[in-house]
Amino acid sequence: RRGTGHFSKFQLETLFYIFYNMPRDTLQAYAATELYNRDWRYHKDLTLWFTRASRQEGGGEAGQKGQYIYFDIHEWRKKLFHGVGGGGAAGGEGAEGESEEAPLPNLGGD
Repeated sequence: RRGTGHFSKFQLETLFYIFYNMPRDTLQAYAATELYNRDWRYHKDLTLWFTRASRQEGGGEAGQKGQYIYFDIHEWRKKLFHGVGGGGAAGGEGAEGESEEAPLPNLGGD
């Protein structure tokens, strides 16, 4: 029987790799649980993982209240969420601070 304790030692990118590349596998559930423990939340409609932006992580623009970061599976990195529509999850080519009213759809549980 495998323990799940080692999942807490994995890098974020490793957990996302397991989640997206091992569908319907027990390891996918373990990775999802660890991501949840690290304050990431999965949005079923957008099929993306989100976390609240923090001053420590992003600083500057990303540290503003109500900002979210998502994991972009196409560029394989964390990005600031600018709302749905326009140029996709990351928004358009907008200038800094253009996404004042871009709330994240309800993630549930929080």
